[in-house]
Amino acid sequence: MSIEDHRPSPPGPGHTVPDMSGQWLTVADAVQFCAEMGLNRDIKTIRRWAQRSHSRPENAEVLVHEQDTPTGFRYVIEQSSLERKIAQELAFEASRAEADTSGQVLPGPGAPAPVPPPETASPPKQTGPDTPEPAHPSPDTSPDEENAETRKLTVSSVTDTFLKDQIAEKDAQIRELNRQIERRDGQMEAMLERDKETNILINTLQELFSQAIGIESPARMQLRSRQPGDSSASSDQGDEV
Repeated sequence: MSIEDHRPSPPGPGHTVPDMSGQWLTVADAVQFCAEMGLNRDIKTIRRWAQRSHSRPENAEVLVHEQDTPTGFRYVIEQSSLERKIAQELAFEASRAEADTSGQVLPGPGAPAPVPPPETASPPKQTGPDTPEPAHPSPDTSPDEENAETRKLTVSSVTDTFLKDQIAEKDAQIRELNRQIERRDGQMEAMLERDKETNILINTLQELFSQAIGIESPARMQLRSRQPGDSSASSDQGDEV
């Protein structure tokens, strides 16, 4: 479709006014044109092509021009340049689909092709009476059993590392528990010392209180009850005297 007759904005530095004699498409028309050519691209992608091509004309992907509108400007893309871009994108998608099936990694569109590595000659196979024969699976071993053996070897190696880590972790926990036990022992000893001091203070207070009110303190009464040879007669004699 042809564009309306609008006065184009003056080109910026480094930009030249393109030849407007060809077929030009708006971004929305370019999306529809891509779909008709078998390439699915949204309007954001087409607008990104136009912006890059307009800002970097030396590496333009499509031939683009800014067209003035009542609300600002819009990009218009030359149809033949868009056809070339569509052909490049389709060729890249085809090669990428081919690479997906073979497991190869392809560069993006326009990137240089990767250089294959040089072929290295394999060393000749040694043959002789002392050359060990390559290991071949026994005919009675199924592929599933071979895979199971491989998994067992892998798991055993992983288990060795895991056990070493667990032992180191347990040793650290034991050291921490020993430090906690030592701290608890110190706290218990301090509490016992405080209990002894408290008992001494209480006994001293009881003694002083008993002397103040003129009675025998409970500690002395308990001491007298434990002394051998005390009897009621001796106590009576003491009273008489």
